[in-house]
Amino acid sequence: MRCQDIYARRAKAGGGVVIDPTHNEKAAMEAVLPRLGEYVASIGMARSLADYSREEILQLVDVVLTAYFDNLRDLTPDDVPF
Repeated sequence: MRCQDIYARRAKAGGGVVIDPTHNEKAAMEAVLPRLGEYVASIGMARSLADYSREEILQLVDVVLTAYFDNLRDLTPDDVPF
């Protein structure tokens, strides 16, 4: 519940979202969806996120971040601080 409380406070304060994402950031977010879908399908789409184990959540985060940064790196090969 602590994470939900933090998110709720940030959302009420107007935070927690990407402000004015660039075209490339939007494209990188879209590129995450197929990999995220594959991962969720592999562990069972009928399961609630609340039923995921800690390891499954960490893997989900890894899938999302890896896909996002891989795509962003491909879109901006000359601007790679990450």
